[in-house]
Amino acid sequence: MLHAQRGKKVGRNDLYAALSDGNPLVDIPRSLRLDFVRGRIETMPNHLGLDVEDGGRHMGTGAVPYAANLQRALENTAVWARGQGYRRVGVDAPLRLSVAFGLGAAFRAPSGFELEYGTAGGSWPTDAHPPGSNAAEWTIATAEGPVDGRLTVVVGVIRDPLEDVCQHAGPGAVILHLHLPRAVVSGTDVQASVRAVKDAVSAAVTRLKPAGIDLFFLGPAVLAAALGHRWNALPPTTFFEHDRAGGYLPTIVVR
Repeated sequence: MLHAQRGKKVGRNDLYAALSDGNPLVDIPRSLRLDFVRGRIETMPNHLGLDVEDGGRHMGTGAVPYAANLQRALENTAVWARGQGYRRVGVDAPLRLSVAFGLGAAFRAPSGFELEYGTAGGSWPTDAHPPGSNAAEWTIATAEGPVDGRLTVVVGVIRDPLEDVCQHAGPGAVILHLHLPRAVVSGTDVQASVRAVKDAVSAAVTRLKPAGIDLFFLGPAVLAAALGHRWNALPPTTFFEHDRAGGYLPTIVVR
C-alpha cells in the first residue's frame, strides 16, 4: 500500500494500517488518552500524562497563574495531538470543573477533535449527537441589560448556585441563569444540554454584545468538558470555580 505513495506524505491512518496489518504485536492507539497525574511521575499505560498539581490544592493563593499555565499546557498538547493525526481524545480520571472546561476548550470541535469522557456509566463521547436539545427541561432566565462590559452566566445542574453568585457579583451584574433540576444521564443527554446552554448564551451575546463572559458552573465535570468543547464563537470567557476558603475565584480563561 505504501509502495504506491513513494515520495509523498503518508498520513497517520495509512501508516497505522501498514504497520498493524497482520501484525498483532503492533499496538498504535487511534485515540489519545490523557492522564492528569497531580505530581506523580508515573502515568497509566498508553496514556499521556499532564501534571496538574501546581495550585491545585491551594487554589486560593494562585488560581490565575495556575490556570493560565494549565490552559497553555492543554492548548500546546492539542497542537501536538493535531500534528500527530489524533482526532479523538479520552480522559478517564475525575477532573476539577475548571480543568474539565479547559480540556474541552483546548480540544474544541472546530479544531476537529472529539472527546471521550469516562464516567461510571461508561465513556460519553461528544459526538453522541441527539436530535435536539433538552431546553424545555432547563429553567432559563434571560439576561436583561445594559451590559457594562461583561455578561455573567450561571449554570447549575441539580443544585442551583444563583444565590451565591449574586452575592459574589454584586448589584448591577447582568445575569443569564440556567438550571436543570435533574442529573444528566447519558452522553446524548449531555450533548442535548450543551445545545440548550450554548443556544441561550449565543442568543444573549447577540442581543447584549458583551466584551466578555464570566461563567459560574455547578454540575458534573463531563458537562463542563462538553461545554468547553463547544464554547466557540463567543467572547473571551473566564471560568469561576468555588473555593471553600476564597469563595468564587477566576481560573481558566478561554478566548
